[in-house]
Amino acid sequence: MPRMHIAGIVGEEFDALNAGRIRTYIPTLVERGARVRLKSEFGISAAED
Repeated sequence: MPRMHIAGIVGEEFDALNAGRIRTYIPTLVERGARVRLKSEFGISAAED
């Protein structure tokens, strides 16, 4: 996976959550959202975590 692609997905996830009221959980939600999207795009199964 290209590093720039991963950084772009993380940035998009952050932007989507940045307007939320509860900012404490944003890093966790960004990580989860990015992981789900990358798994979907690259066909990685949950067993490969």
